[in-house]
Amino acid sequence: MCNDSFLILFISIFTALLGEGLTWLMVYRTEKYQKLKAEVERQSKRLEKKKEVHGDTVYRQQKKKIGNVSSIL
Repeated sequence: MCNDSFLILFISIFTALLGEGLTWLMVYRTEKYQKLKAEVERQSKRLEKKKEVHGDTVYRQQKKKIGNVSSIL
């Protein structure tokens, strides 16, 4: 009974690690993903700068622009 539990636990951990490894290999390592990730980081930094510059005195139109950018990210 205990051996079966350990076997099931080992198989589940092995398949989880295998799935994560394949995901990393086929998705996160690709050039396209790296470019998209860098673009999202750049846009996030720009958004934070806009929020800092305008602060609480942001006019309605500027709030709408920031909201549109936030919804895209």
